Amino acid sequence: MWNNNKIEFNLKKPLLDVLPKVNRSSKFYPEWFKKLKRKIPNTNLVDAGTVKTCVPVLDAMSLGYIIPLWADLLITVEENYELLDLAGNVLGDFNKTKETDLDAFIGQEIQGHHVVSVRYNTKTIKLEFPKFLELNHGDNLGNHSWEQVGEHCSLKNFEFGKQLFKFTNPWSIKTPKGWSCYFKNVPNNWENDIEIIEGSVDTDNYINPVNFPFVWKGDEVGETLIPKGTPLIHVIPYKRQNTNFSIGEWDEEKIRNINLKLGTFIRDKYKKLFWHKRKEE
Repeated sequence: MWNNNKIEFNLKKPLLDVLPKVNRSSKFYPEWFKKLKRKIPNTNLVDAGTVKTCVPVLDAMSLGYIIPLWADLLITVEENYELLDLAGNVLGDFNKTKETDLDAFIGQEIQGHHVVSVRYNTKTIKLEFPKFLELNHGDNLGNHSWEQVGEHCSLKNFEFGKQLFKFTNPWSIKTPKGWSCYFKNVPNNWENDIEIIEGSVDTDNYINPVNFPFVWKGDEVGETLIPKGTPLIHVIPYKRQNTNFSIGEWDEEKIRNINLKLGTFIRDKYKKLFWHKRKEE
């Protein structure tokens, strides 16, 4: 695959034996995929393979490298409520957890006024890494202003989509001359609600750690712990080169010939006829 070229993933020395290591994407298949059988159960069809037999899906999930989450990440979502008096004035507010009893506030006296109702206001979100990591890596989380994507961006459709967070990546990446890296979401992995804002960097010259903007797509109240080692960023190195394209009529004879060849196999048709085996250096 690399023709004796090498991509380097580097850390600060104190973190080398602490953080989970980057590895090939094929080492990070999601649990649903690992548990999936190759054949659809309870069927007599000879060609009843699941997506686990689909070579294009396997290739997409095996391509490139994965940066795993370098430490536990705790996400806390709470509902914010306002306490109102008889005239509708706001006496105070609080963040509700699953255990909070709203009725317990009714009748309480605040600054000489009694609470007669509780009104939902909004939801809040808090993200936390272990304090230990800040001492050795610095701030692990940053943010971007919503204005950087603008009001037409559909991320606003998520509950917290207008809060643009940023992972401060501990890894420095260097690729051979002429090669860049595309940073994207982990393919076919929906085990958490992190949505990376994807991008590409010329990592042959720019070897500073690349940070990763993201949003939290979830809205469920409570705590979500995403454990250290969770697949986080899909890194696809690629060689920068120009390509041309054309638009025209497809070749009926070639397509018919391909389908005739496919029709002579029951299973693994594409793999046997057209797929090229990937080489790992």
